[in-house]
Amino acid sequence: MCWVSRGNLTACLLATSFLFAPSHVHACSAKSIFVKGRVEDPPPGAAVSVELVYERGLVGESDHLMLDGPAFRTRITFSTQSRSVDLMGHAIGKCARKPTRVIVTLLDDDKEVDRVTLRVPEDLTQSDSTELSTKSDVVLHGPR
Repeated sequence: MCWVSRGNLTACLLATSFLFAPSHVHACSAKSIFVKGRVEDPPPGAAVSVELVYERGLVGESDHLMLDGPAFRTRITFSTQSRSVDLMGHAIGKCARKPTRVIVTLLDDDKEVDRVTLRVPEDLTQSDSTELSTKSDVVLHGPR
């Protein structure tokens, strides 16, 4: 609590503005997952969907790639900021949000043809401090 007197008015105002300003909230970094793969026997006009899945099966960020040949690659960026907020509505500075799985799906006319599920971090490797990458190519199989 601030007691306003001649000597501490400025200090009181600065302290109050710091407490209620959203700029003091810790900002979390963005990270990414790089997925690289290929499709064996891709059907014409096929697409690949890559989805990040979080705790409790919540689907988060994703990418949808139209195939132009058998190879594909994508980088999906996600925020590590958890969605918790304090009583004032400010984000709590937890930076531990990360996907638990990456689902890579081959689609033919929006019908699932093949699917590979990658476990995070077991099936990925740390490329640098901000990125995880597939350890090897994800291989999807078209209809035979």
